[in-house]
Amino acid sequence: LLATLSTTVSAGATVEITSADGTVVDSFTAEKQLSSVAYSSSAIANGTSYSIVVNDQTVGQATAGEQVSSSMGGPGGGQPGNMQPGSRP
Repeated sequence: LLATLSTTVSAGATVEITSADGTVVDSFTAEKQLSSVAYSSSAIANGTSYSIVVNDQTVGQATAGEQVSSSMGGPGGGQPGNMQPGSRP
């Protein structure tokens, strides 16, 4: 399970992984500041959606077994003004 979080989670916060019905699958204390969560367990079922919850607030969601998309795109993606590497403004 790989989830990008909507907000940064502070070190020391309790992070819960919950199923669609709200059942807490697991919880842990963040050892450092987090912006994403990678989690693996036999309790996680492929194709099932899970939420990442901190302080009773959902900060991320993911479906187990699905790849997380990035806003950076492929080669040359994320360049300012859609410029390709090596080109000049």
